[in-house]
Amino acid sequence: MSRHTVTFNAERDLVEIDFRDRFVTENILAIIHALKALPDADRFRGVLWDLREADLSGLTIGTLRDVFRMKNEGEPRQRLRVACVVSSPTDAHILKLWAEGFDDARPYWRRWFFCRQEALDWLRAEEGTAP
Repeated sequence: MSRHTVTFNAERDLVEIDFRDRFVTENILAIIHALKALPDADRFRGVLWDLREADLSGLTIGTLRDVFRMKNEGEPRQRLRVACVVSSPTDAHILKLWAEGFDDARPYWRRWFFCRQEALDWLRAEEGTAP
């Protein structure tokens, strides 16, 4: 069983995932599937993945394929901002390489942060501002 918590802001348009487990396909897809199944999932404009206590050693190309495949299923939606909070520059580089490893049919705005508050500020920025 995956160890994580999912919380929403009052408007339910920002999602925070505090992830404290191995970053592998079965753990990540379970969260994405649960979020997509929510009745108000189409309102999400930002997702924060707090990965400071995650185990990123399990990242593989197969995981990337699975995540992109699930993300791209269904009807197209607005462009989503995805912020990842990591604990080290090495983790940031690993995630950047992982996220840019494939062409993404529905690209999201993605940024890496070392500070949770900076990530939340970026997610809360106005739609028209540059990511």
